[in-house]
Amino acid sequence: MTKKVRGKSSNNIRLLMKAAAFTRWHEPDDARVSSPDEAAFRKAFTCYLITDYAWLADLVGTDAEPWINAVEAIDQRGDKKELLELLTSERPIPRPARLVLTDMLARYQLKPRRGRQQIAAYMLTRRDAALRKAHAHYKELRRSGAKCGDAIERAAEQHQVMPETLKACIEGKIPGYRATEKRLRAITEIR
Repeated sequence: MTKKVRGKSSNNIRLLMKAAAFTRWHEPDDARVSSPDEAAFRKAFTCYLITDYAWLADLVGTDAEPWINAVEAIDQRGDKKELLELLTSERPIPRPARLVLTDMLARYQLKPRRGRQQIAAYMLTRRDAALRKAHAHYKELRRSGAKCGDAIERAAEQHQVMPETLKACIEGKIPGYRATEKRLRAITEIR
């Protein structure tokens, strides 16, 4: 079934578009003004660096240069890889770079992705929070001399966790919990 668009079927419109593209691509090179993908190509492969702007010449060679280039990569190409690498490194963020980052965050509207959301690195699910408390309580009971089974039962009961789940957590058999613990250790690690 074809959809009618202003008296023409969508199949006819597609054929007209294909014919125009075929004609355009079979013209001699000097007659062709631009290709349909030229703008996308130019946008993808045009890289502006801090050295391209005369008013930022004072920042060339400083600690702020890679930060500003990373923000510009987001602005120009939507590439956040450079900024993520800088943020996860141990490099300090100089004041000019902080101002550029602040400006970028103010200009962009940050929206969560569609679908099920990933838990933020600094947050815990209710289950993980309860397991964490129960695990800490279990360790405390074991240090005070309680037997393993009794410590599991008491900690699970107090923190409203299934004893089997707490036991699996203690044995390291809950992958989501292990990933959460690793994430929290990385955040709370003091250097």
